[in-house]
Amino acid sequence: MSGLLGRPLRALALSDGVAGHDRITLGVLTAITRRRPVEARRLALRALGGGSRRWERLQARLMPFDRFWPGRFDALDEREGTVAQLASERFDVVVATGPSISAAAIALARATGARSIYFGFPKLPFVAEFDVLLRPDPARVRFSQGVVVLRPSEIDPDGLPPARKGAERRKAALLLGGATKHHTLSEADFAQLEALVRGLVDEGLEVVVSNSRRTPASGFDRFVAALKPAGDAVRIIDFRSAGLMSNLDAFAADAVIVTADSMSMVAEAIAARRPTVVARPDGYRVPGRDAAELAVHVRRGLAFDASLLDLARMGWTHRLDRLSILTEHPLDRLADVIERAFHTRPS
Repeated sequence: MSGLLGRPLRALALSDGVAGHDRITLGVLTAITRRRPVEARRLALRALGGGSRRWERLQARLMPFDRFWPGRFDALDEREGTVAQLASERFDVVVATGPSISAAAIALARATGARSIYFGFPKLPFVAEFDVLLRPDPARVRFSQGVVVLRPSEIDPDGLPPARKGAERRKAALLLGGATKHHTLSEADFAQLEALVRGLVDEGLEVVVSNSRRTPASGFDRFVAALKPAGDAVRIIDFRSAGLMSNLDAFAADAVIVTADSMSMVAEAIAARRPTVVARPDGYRVPGRDAAELAVHVRRGLAFDASLLDLARMGWTHRLDRLSILTEHPLDRLADVIERAFHTRPS
């Protein structure tokens, strides 16, 4: 494949079932469609076993597909074809996000004659495990693989109204992550989130609140009930009933606040060209990898981070006007990165 021009590109999109990962993969495909039509097929997978992923990726590069695949992955949805059928077809690209299916991306790309596009973090500094490795943080080690990009999403900022500033600001959005291996939103966190929302309403703002697949259900339900007295000033988007991409309306707000555990939603807010606030629950220590990614946004003046306690006390909204907005178009930037990589790697 000599670039992203010509016939429609056949893409196989892999999913590990994580909503944020699916949004990233969709973002990659959306970026490619800025250059040419895409015919995409989807394959949902579950990794089996708990072996070394680095070792699995090495085996995926060396072993025949029919020897590598059995016992490593389960296909969760075969409406678009069984794994054997898909592996026997020809694709131009295999796109994946998430470490549990990184080896699957390599194996299926080899089987189908495709290029592999993967968003994640490189493990081997001198080895190009994927044809295109997209990463959200600068390399710490010389010769590390990958190109640094804003976490992909399908958001097109040109389709959104400009964010209003200062006294013209009318609407804020609060996007909630939830349970991770590092932290789970507690009752105390929800109490501070309630105070944060009430403070914004007191400043005359409408607030759009959206949860995610990881948001603790009982805590969120109590949080929503406590906000009912605010009436129409607070609008709730519940992922459980509304589903994937239901929070798109939130990115038309004049400012977006995201809990610090969701790097994907932080990147989506920045991609939407919204002033972005990263809210750290008390007691949550941002993992080093996430901290490095956030530091990029803060250095560029695209976001600021603060504790939930400080945000609940208010008196900070003036800081929104000091933030910059993204000047580049994130989808065009991503399409350019992928196109350059395809031109520089042999078919």
